[in-house]
Amino acid sequence: CYFYAHTNLARVYLQKGMREKARKSLLAALRVNPEYEPAQELLRRIDGTSGYFA
Repeated sequence: CYFYAHTNLARVYLQKGMREKARKSLLAALRVNPEYEPAQELLRRIDGTSGYFA
C-alpha cells in the first residue's frame, strides 16, 4: 500500500512548508490508487481549489 506512505510523506512535507514535494508525493499516491480520497483532497487543498492552504 505505497499510496498510504506517499500520502503520509506529503503531510510531513506540508508541515514543513514544502508544497511542491508534497504535491509530487500525492501524485505518486494517486498513480498507485487514483481513487484514494485522502490524497485527492490534499491535492485539491494544495492546488487551491478548496482554499485550505491558500
